Amino acid sequence: MARRTARAPHRRRRQRRRQRRQRRLLLPPLHTSLPEKLLGSRFRTINEALYTTSGADALAETTQEAERMAAYHAGFRAQTKSWPLVPVQAIARILLSSASGAQGGRGMSAQQPLVLDLGAGEAPLARILAREEPARWKVLSFDLDNSADGWVRRVNCAGELPLPGVSPWQDETPALEMQIVDVVVFCLALMGTDWVRMISEAQRVLRTGGDLLISEVSSRHDSIDAFVEVICALGFENLTQDSSNTHFSLFHFRKTALDRGRVARLVAGDDEGEAQLESLIAMGPQVLKPCLYKRR
Repeated sequence: MARRTARAPHRRRRQRRRQRRQRRLLLPPLHTSLPEKLLGSRFRTINEALYTTSGADALAETTQEAERMAAYHAGFRAQTKSWPLVPVQAIARILLSSASGAQGGRGMSAQQPLVLDLGAGEAPLARILAREEPARWKVLSFDLDNSADGWVRRVNCAGELPLPGVSPWQDETPALEMQIVDVVVFCLALMGTDWVRMISEAQRVLRTGGDLLISEVSSRHDSIDAFVEVICALGFENLTQDSSNTHFSLFHFRKTALDRGRVARLVAGDDEGEAQLESLIAMGPQVLKPCLYKRR
């Protein structure tokens, strides 16, 4: 009996060790958060790469790595789920609150506006408009990868849009307007080092009088006035700007014509035409800062 009694503490210790091993297998909170931490880390890596490369290079990287944009979109959803207002919702409200105009109207006031969503992500804007007013809106959604459901088409938004238009940098303007787009949207999408070229491309495909809606992360602006000045020089007038949200700023522009005098004041030297555009592109990362992350 004494021998069995002496063994009892050893059995209890072995039992406690087994219980601890079983509890570890149940994944405590530190471990359950690991997938979210990895998702956030992966998102930050891709996000920073998109901010610090050109549109063409970003497209090439995405084409080579099939899962890249899926990981990015999942990370983006996780990052923005705590925001009080997601910017695409703010843009959708602007569009849905606009009154449908008479035939021949321009921009949001057109009878059936054609919206071009550049850097569309998973096409939330197109889905909202299709749900709320399917008969009124038509949306073309472009980003760095084709979506499996067909909502989004792959393209480099910085200069390769498969749409008719007239470059503001060419010397002669055609007698007939070729453009068919009424509204261009950039929702947290001016990410590449050549984001200025994306604006120039929007100007190329927009009808005269068409609307340009931009939302951007507030922390990217050292000077909102400098950002607006570049957009206006590229052929737009600023109608409204709203920086009341803690996470992003919202801008509404309307297409006018390229202001060559304004461009000349912004860029140094005697550059003309495409050379001026290249000078503006070089200014882009200083006017709209990339989102960079501290290394831990």
